[in-house]
Amino acid sequence: MNQDKDDVLPVAKDVTSLVFNELDTGLNPSNTGIIGIYHFSGLGYVYHVEFQGYSSTVEYMFGFDESGNVTGYKTIRQNETAGLGAKIADEEYYLQFKTKTIEDL
Repeated sequence: MNQDKDDVLPVAKDVTSLVFNELDTGLNPSNTGIIGIYHFSGLGYVYHVEFQGYSSTVEYMFGFDESGNVTGYKTIRQNETAGLGAKIADEEYYLQFKTKTIEDL
């Protein structure tokens, strides 16, 4: 899991805190798909998320710098239909996020 975090926020080495907290946000993580939001002080955030795909649970991570720019995306787990939903793990899929900000998503 730490390697996955490094892949989506390359400058981060050690997680400083898990910042997602139902009491702080008013959200229930079971209804959002958010597993965790990790803050790397001065560097950015990693969102760890899952959702139910067509044939499997899809788990992925997004990295954002402190300005809200996407630093990376990585599919961690999926077992979707080859050539369709499985494209979520293809490089062509995640490259579309490289120039996006959190507001664009």
